[in-house]
Amino acid sequence: TVTASSTIASLWVGLAATTSKLAVLGSFATPIASTTGATTQTIDWTAGSIQRIILQANTIIVMNSTSSNPQDGGRYVIKLIQDSTGSRTVLWSTPEAIRWWRGTTTVSATANTCTWLGMIYESRRSFYTVVASSTPVTGC
Repeated sequence: TVTASSTIASLWVGLAATTSKLAVLGSFATPIASTTGATTQTIDWTAGSIQRIILQANTIIVMNSTSSNPQDGGRYVIKLIQDSTGSRTVLWSTPEAIRWWRGTTTVSATANTCTWLGMIYESRRSFYTVVASSTPVTGC
């Protein structure tokens, strides 16, 4: 909410950048884009910076610098959820576009668990750096 007493040097909504600081009082939420079941999942960050994929089959994830529409410095999260069967595998179609901060991560194969991946995109090098991962988390 902008009030009469607010000072704003510039404020843009959309793709234009602002040089002003933004303070959010209260809560800030990002919608979660959710998909289920496909054997190939293409990440599209324009649908949301948090993606939830429910694994119902072995899955290839397409995440790159073009079809995924990342923004330089974008902070992105993927939540991979095993269905009630579990044991679903995940392959990355462009593994060279992902830098794992610990070398790699293991996606939980246990039924009804999830793996969270947090990453930052760098357009200068066209890759994602995974800065956090957790596995397995139950009760997803």
